[in-house]
Amino acid sequence: MDDSTLDRIAEFICGNGENHPEYRSSSKITSFFERSGLPQFVHDGSTRQRWVHEKLKECNREQLAAVLKRLSSPKEYKGDRDKIKSALVMLNEILYLEGFKIKLEGLEPKFEKFDINFSDENVKTSSLFPMPAPDFMALGLESEVGKILVERWEEAQRCVDSKAHL
Repeated sequence: MDDSTLDRIAEFICGNGENHPEYRSSSKITSFFERSGLPQFVHDGSTRQRWVHEKLKECNREQLAAVLKRLSSPKEYKGDRDKIKSALVMLNEILYLEGFKIKLEGLEPKFEKFDINFSDENVKTSSLFPMPAPDFMALGLESEVGKILVERWEEAQRCVDSKAHL
């Protein structure tokens, strides 16, 4: 598995950032690895994400699969549907570039292999569209400032229009 993927998995395990379903302290990281079948991984108090990343690099294929299955298991989140859904979405986003995803069959996480395709026809493009101008005059600014804001808004919308036609 690519090193950048392992780093993202390490971040996910630690729960760094507000988007992850579960924050894991040092002791909770050790417990997580125990539940994954890796009781030999006992966190040593060093930087959590860096330590987890190094431990993931030590894992063989079966051990890494056990870690990923545990990360996607409803049991890991005590049945909390929101956390389970969030975990699956985030893990599958991380694993996309590795060419597989995780699905739940009942309570059991299963791996599914797929072909990655970045061809032009599969890449979604965003379309730009003009938005209605805010009422700058209602802000109670001096009238000249309001007029300048309206002019800048209209100029920005012309740029959006010209890019939308490319």
